[in-house]
Amino acid sequence: MHPSLLGASRDIRGTFCRHVHFFASASTAEVWTGTHKHVTIVSVEEAFRLGQELSRRSLSR
Repeated sequence: MHPSLLGASRDIRGTFCRHVHFFASASTAEVWTGTHKHVTIVSVEEAFRLGQELSRRSLSR
């Protein structure tokens, strides 16, 4: 998990959802990242696991 997400607040939409973008292909995502710094491309499966982990941490507080 990215270190900046470890302290995510209870606002899952504000800390996660609003930062998620879906692309038709990996090559399309790579083009987009060329104009946006500090971006990590992950698969849908990886994003799902990350979302689960953030939700678990948020709900366990």
